[in-house]
Amino acid sequence: ADWHQQLDEIIDAVEQLAAESKDADEFLRRLPELMQTVEPAKLLRALAVGAFKARGLGDATDKV
Repeated sequence: ADWHQQLDEIIDAVEQLAAESKDADEFLRRLPELMQTVEPAKLLRALAVGAFKARGLGDATDKV
């Protein structure tokens, strides 16, 4: 339910970089800079936990 909040920081940074870039090549060249300005740990944790839960639920309902 809180995925949007977790993505806001990353989306804002990507949009700002796109606005500052004169073309796609500059955008792609500068994209690694975002890793220094955003903290993806919360999002990565949420994705990992969600994947784990989905796998567990899927395995629990599989018929063997």
